[in-house]
Amino acid sequence: MPDYKINGITVPHPPTKVEWGERKDVGVDGNNRNIYSPVRTFNMQWDVLSFTEFKDLHDLWNLVETSGSVAAELPEYTGGDFDTFKTYVSCTITEPKGNMDNKYFTNVQMVIRNITT
Repeated sequence: MPDYKINGITVPHPPTKVEWGERKDVGVDGNNRNIYSPVRTFNMQWDVLSFTEFKDLHDLWNLVETSGSVAAELPEYTGGDFDTFKTYVSCTITEPKGNMDNKYFTNVQMVIRNITT
């Protein structure tokens, strides 16, 4: 399986779960057809990360978020399988967040936004 990359940098730990978010329904046109936002989200989740692993992920975010937008290599939305990756440009990225649980971070999430598919 190809690596997930942000601005050409490999995401340090493969996510446990990934999923494409649905486009938002922003209204109805004059013909009573739904109008959808042109952008999607891509959610990356890690069930459990050590403090060091979480720091690696956060360091990646610190490195790329200052540019304002990122290029993200993700599974192609309309690809035949999750092994077909495509680079999406002009995206934004959320800061990784999770729950501190004893010596680990659990339910860590990072979202790539503003993806035009």
